[in-house]
Amino acid sequence: MKLMISMIVFLFGLSAYCAGEGSLGTSNAEFAFKLYGKLKDAKGNVLFSPYSISTAFAMTYAGARGETEKQMAEAMCFKLPQDELHPAFDELQKKINSYSSDKKCQLLVANSLWPDKNYKFLDGYLKTIKDNYGSETRPVDYQKESDKACVEINKWVEDKTEKKIKDLIPPGAIDPLTRLVLVNAIYFKVDHPFIFFIRDSVTGSILFMGRMQNP
Repeated sequence: MKLMISMIVFLFGLSAYCAGEGSLGTSNAEFAFKLYGKLKDAKGNVLFSPYSISTAFAMTYAGARGETEKQMAEAMCFKLPQDELHPAFDELQKKINSYSSDKKCQLLVANSLWPDKNYKFLDGYLKTIKDNYGSETRPVDYQKESDKACVEINKWVEDKTEKKIKDLIPPGAIDPLTRLVLVNAIYFKVDHPFIFFIRDSVTGSILFMGRMQNP
């Protein structure tokens, strides 16, 4: 057996195409460590996807203006202006999805937008989400059929994750007052397991991940 070693920050490296302090890669890494700082004291293991959270909020951020836009940018560590940020997310998602062609390592990201069909959204906002996040837009009737909408969204997530995630949205979470649901799903599969270990260094302990495979 052969051990392949890589830093756990591999996913951050996927966005290295955009160099510079204000790049999406830098922003995503900053947000990831910022969020981890808030979660690390929780009991037990901590597992979260900074990229999924950033993507979902970026889709929301596309419709924000004024003080709301400013506060969201600060919280999410978005450094790029809106006209550059969303195309950067588009390029990153395409890069990630390109790994799905490798049968030994499949990584797929999918987004969807579920607006209330009775509520008017700005055409520019919907276009930004569709063009930059590859988002499927699926209008539903939350006011009259909120339970049905919940079932449809859960079915979409289940299909996009090879049935690994079921009933993501619990009953009652969506009601007649809901106007928009943004969904981000990630599917990740490898043909060999990953192992994690801690290696002590001069500067401290570093978490690595390795993958076992035949030579």
